Amino acid sequence: MTDMQVELVERALLDEPDMQRNAASIQSWAEKLSFQGSEVTCAQLKNWLNNRKARLARTAKDVRATPEADNALPGKQGGRGQRSNISPDSPGRDASTQLNARSDP
Repeated sequence: MTDMQVELVERALLDEPDMQRNAASIQSWAEKLSFQGSEVTCAQLKNWLNNRKARLARTAKDVRATPEADNALPGKQGGRGQRSNISPDSPGRDASTQLNARSDP
């Protein structure tokens, strides 16, 4: 289908969202689209509609999954068991710990 045909179908779906379930509507739109460019059969239009529906469902699923993944990361990063960022030379350690850390190979 050409870009113009795709645009026509997209606009038609706004008026007829259940076009995919109506064989007469698919037949009618396949004929209308064929006059606007390359030939579009009923099977091609139905296949395009099915692919579009699947693509929209995947997109919606991805959009819903993204915030869940983002929310999971901060909870795993914080909390107990967090490692300290104190270096061996930092003033927060006592002298014997600093000497042992420097003498290790």
